[in-house]
Amino acid sequence: MLNFVICDDNQNMLNKLNKMFDSIFISNNIDAAVTFQSTDPDEVLDFAASHTVDVFILDIQLKANMTGLDLAQKIRQSNKDGEK
Repeated sequence: MLNFVICDDNQNMLNKLNKMFDSIFISNNIDAAVTFQSTDPDEVLDFAASHTVDVFILDIQLKANMTGLDLAQKIRQSNKDGEK
């Protein structure tokens, strides 16, 4: 199963993306799920440190202490498997 994580600073967008991906997974019979979603990039880092994540969907312009690009760089530093 593929595990997806979504980070966006807009809770409504998080909910819409989650529903959209779930719909795509079901309609195409894909063994995947959004296993975590958050508006807080630090929560995403904590989750990624202790769980297997195959795909990260990140908002580039997060209204947080880091951008989506900063978050991606930190994920790559701590999760070398995410670079493949």
